[in-house]
Amino acid sequence: MYGERRVNKLSSGNSHEGWVPRLERIAQRSDRYGLLLFAVLAVVYLIATVKLAGVKLLWTDEFFTLYLSRLAPGELWRALLTGGDQHPPPFFLLHRFAIGLFGEHPWSLRLPAMVGFLLMLLCVYRFVAVRTAPLYGLAAALVPLVSVAHEYSYEARGYALLAGFISFAAVCWQKAGQTNKNAIAASGMGAALIAAVTSHYYGIALLPALAAAELIRACRTGKVNLGIWLAMCAPIIPLLMFLPLLRSSGGFAGTFWAKPSFREINEFYKNVIGRGAAGLFCGVAIAELYRRLFQRKMITTRSQEETPPEEIALAAGFAAAPFLVYVLAKFFTGAFAWRYAISGVCGIAILFGFFSFKLFRGSRVAACLFILVTGSYFLITTRITEQRLDRERREFFSIRSWLDTHVPDSEPLVIGDSKTFYQLTYYASPDKRLHYTYLADPNRSVKYIHHDTAERSLLALNPWFKLNVSAYDSFFARNPTAMVWSGVDRKWSWLPSALIDDGHAITLHGRIGEWLLLSVALAGPESGGDSLPAAITGSGSSAPRR
Repeated sequence: MYGERRVNKLSSGNSHEGWVPRLERIAQRSDRYGLLLFAVLAVVYLIATVKLAGVKLLWTDEFFTLYLSRLAPGELWRALLTGGDQHPPPFFLLHRFAIGLFGEHPWSLRLPAMVGFLLMLLCVYRFVAVRTAPLYGLAAALVPLVSVAHEYSYEARGYALLAGFISFAAVCWQKAGQTNKNAIAASGMGAALIAAVTSHYYGIALLPALAAAELIRACRTGKVNLGIWLAMCAPIIPLLMFLPLLRSSGGFAGTFWAKPSFREINEFYKNVIGRGAAGLFCGVAIAELYRRLFQRKMITTRSQEETPPEEIALAAGFAAAPFLVYVLAKFFTGAFAWRYAISGVCGIAILFGFFSFKLFRGSRVAACLFILVTGSYFLITTRITEQRLDRERREFFSIRSWLDTHVPDSEPLVIGDSKTFYQLTYYASPDKRLHYTYLADPNRSVKYIHHDTAERSLLALNPWFKLNVSAYDSFFARNPTAMVWSGVDRKWSWLPSALIDDGHAITLHGRIGEWLLLSVALAGPESGGDSLPAAITGSGSSAPRR
């Protein structure tokens, strides 16, 4: 009897017609304050990202940004003429300004990336909200946050800046199609494209997506927008200005560490989409379940068909960024790693915003549910990432302390890979910085790990970096014995293989995980470079495993 009364109560119009419309009214009210909600999201993003930027250790590529950003414009140009780094000069001048304004801290060095990523989030929000609703713009802006792309918002390289400026160019392009007075929009698009290319040269790879979308719009409307086509030519100006630098960088392509490969395209989608898949799936599932149970009809007066086909084409073109970058790398630059196409995440986010609007039939409540679930997922994964980075930081300083106690100051300490060498040198006390040595040998690097990127870059730029870098042969000519700290990494560390093949006497002094502390004695004249591999013997001192 009670169960029957309960069913009747739920099936009666009063209860059902009470709370579902109430939720919809709350969602509609929230929709009117879309920009305010985005501001809340922006604050949460900045707080979380600044914390991550403060705890994450700087790594190899970021040290290039740091050291080159310390240089005056003239010195910077001369340094980049070596080809040792492949970013444009304005990128380093921007970081020089940020460091000069806030001091040299990890978060200030990463500040341009944080702002660039935030600009991308804002542009994704705006691009989608104009065609759907503000809540769906907010839902789309969450996609980059739960993807691996968020990691590049606190990395001092040009990827996040490129994503921000290329997204701003897309918004300007969209605006140009909404008004007859589009001179301002075209000018903004041209400026954004110049800024994108001066953040990372590979920004030029996304121009075909813009050109294709504009061609579709011209065919649909029967109008040729000369201002937009001129704006797309604007990035040619900085490319011509920096042509000497591009030629110098091209000299590194033959033995560069990242060759153009379809495998990198697969890595892009696996990393960008795969990491956030759980959060996005849960958000979509809960939102769609609500929509199917309680809101089966279209709630909004807008329809997905109002989205012009050229805007969908533009988003799809941006989402295909790894294919475009691959073509550029294959036929021109010879260098392609999946992160070079990270700006493609803005296209994926825009497509997701359009798709979710159609899937949820414009339900604002469903959009709110998706935002709550996916936003919570972002906070949880950010906290997990912070704990992981903090653990890596503590382990690094623990290893550094262990090395300081086990290697006498009188004995040279050779570091077997460039990333660890940069970190130990940078985070060391001033009196310890020259204690760490890196041995550079491009020929041995190519022989053992099939690229010489780290070697050639260090040798080319060390006159400005002023680090303790030495040629392999000349170092052992001066030092008959040395301590070596190295892992056995077949991709980045060639030193252990070279020491064994050259017949040096090697003694194991300690171990932490896969990292070995070795004592190396110069091979005798009778050993020669073609001797049999030397044996690695153990010693009384050992390190705890971690």
